[in-house]
Amino acid sequence: MGPATPITGISHVDLSVRDRATSARWYVDVLGFAVGGEGRNDRFGFPFTVLVHPHAHVSIALVEHGGNPGEPFDERRCGLDHLSFELPAGFDLATWTAALAERGHDVPAIGDDHGVPLVALRDPDNIQIELYAGPLPELGPA
Repeated sequence: MGPATPITGISHVDLSVRDRATSARWYVDVLGFAVGGEGRNDRFGFPFTVLVHPHAHVSIALVEHGGNPGEPFDERRCGLDHLSFELPAGFDLATWTAALAERGHDVPAIGDDHGVPLVALRDPDNIQIELYAGPLPELGPA
């Protein structure tokens, strides 16, 4: 086994979406991201919208590929399964999901993963976004 690569975090995540404006509204309204800018990758010919979060050290780019067939995301295909964000331990998911319902969003049930409360949402393209109210406990070696 070679030396570990000195990764210090996640720089950004690019998500392929059908409609950048619709997806951006969802990420802003549901998760509190802000639109940081719009651009176009001239080399590959696709527009993108960059989202930034005031508390997380990650940005998300919503990429609109011209060849996107328009099918909703399916985690059973190779590629991304889901994207998960950690919330502060003890975050009140019940109040947060109630506020989502008041704004007209689908309200998922609050689940539990090894003692950590979580909510699994679906964005407009059906990409699963999980929110964990605390760090996932160490599971040990596989």
